[in-house]
Amino acid sequence: MTCDGTPPLAATGAPVVALLALGLLAVVAGWVLVRTARGRVAAALVPVLLLGALVLPRQPASADPRCALRVDQTSVNVDLRPGAAPQPITGRVTNDAVEATRVAAVTVAVVEVVKAPGAAPGPCDASDYLLLDPRMPVDRELAPGGSVEFSGALIGFADKDTDQDGCQGARVVLRYTTS
Repeated sequence: MTCDGTPPLAATGAPVVALLALGLLAVVAGWVLVRTARGRVAAALVPVLLLGALVLPRQPASADPRCALRVDQTSVNVDLRPGAAPQPITGRVTNDAVEATRVAAVTVAVVEVVKAPGAAPGPCDASDYLLLDPRMPVDRELAPGGSVEFSGALIGFADKDTDQDGCQGARVVLRYTTS
């Protein structure tokens, strides 16, 4: 099996089973309350409960439990600065799924740069960093609970003609995707 990593689309409306269960609960609760001294109030609430069941928001569909890959970065990349050599990115992919999963590659991307508190004024964003060889081949079938290490990408500081003092001490947020 191969996991494509595509998140499920959000669903709308309540699922049929939940509607039936909630409807049954509302009918039983209404019947019990009608038998009490406050029966008239309870009888008025039953249709409201049933109508509420129809408009309950449904939770988004859960991800396929067979496709549960966890990616952990094992390298620590510090002191990215102009003139310094790019640093290796390494990590591990673990299959937390209930079925074997094929991992062709792990791809890394810079998704956010968080400036350090008290950093010099000026911009600092993903364009201030460079990734070399961001697609790291793995080409392994992982059994449930199995893991494999990956490496091959490098991250460095992009030396621009503009002032980059705003990047001193910045935290670079990386996103890993599997294919």
